[in-house]
Amino acid sequence: MDKFRLGGSILSALLFCLPVVANADCPLPHSLANGQVADATKLMDNLEAATDCGAPAGANNSIQIKTSDTTQGGIGPLTDGQLVIGSSGNAPQASTLTAGPGIVITNGPGTVTITNTGSGSTAVAANVRRSSPQSIPTYTDTAIEFDSVVRNDGGVWSASNPSRMTAPFDGWYSITGGAHWAPISWAGRRIYIVKNGAAPFEGLTSVVSTPDHNDPMLSTSAIIYMVAGDYVELRVNQNVGYTINIQSTGATSWDSPYFSMIRIPG
Repeated sequence: MDKFRLGGSILSALLFCLPVVANADCPLPHSLANGQVADATKLMDNLEAATDCGAPAGANNSIQIKTSDTTQGGIGPLTDGQLVIGSSGNAPQASTLTAGPGIVITNGPGTVTITNTGSGSTAVAANVRRSSPQSIPTYTDTAIEFDSVVRNDGGVWSASNPSRMTAPFDGWYSITGGAHWAPISWAGRRIYIVKNGAAPFEGLTSVVSTPDHNDPMLSTSAIIYMVAGDYVELRVNQNVGYTINIQSTGATSWDSPYFSMIRIPG
């Protein structure tokens, strides 16, 4: 057998056996018809074209994209938290997510963690009232329980714990409250804010009522730093010697006990 034909047959076999990426989008420079004597130069040109067509591009660990009918491009390698994001009319881009108001994005190897901090435009506030009187034992720190919601954004108040305002996020909170006592002369009454059921008491207000002002409306306020899950209560105490009431003739009445909390943005 002619050595040239033998070499051509071997090259032809190699051309069709090599694991290259070749398809209709990878044109070869030379065409060979059935029965045609193979030219080694043309075979090598075809082999080189088939090998180059669709060859991986970019550095190690790059993401491959098609850049033309015959070539590929590489994106990356991506760094921690990067994603491949589309760009209309252009090649995709490697980019990280951008945090909006109240959002923190933490990038790690193979991870993207998105956290809501509760700041920005996220409302965290509540205002509740009590619709009926509540009995207050003497010399006893007593939390007022509320039953009527004016507003409750962010799940700050819950009917399952009606005396509490609970912080859903870490931060500084502004807290206010007030209550109207039943008329008793020469008696001491107090109102204050308690965090997590224990001292120190915040915003302590106290009064000893005189006969001409024996039904005081006491109010209090405080700014307290809280972590998620902390809670505050509006508590009262009195030293009359027996049980008396804080007043309420209805949730919308002027004498209704009230309690509010709002997260200070920042």
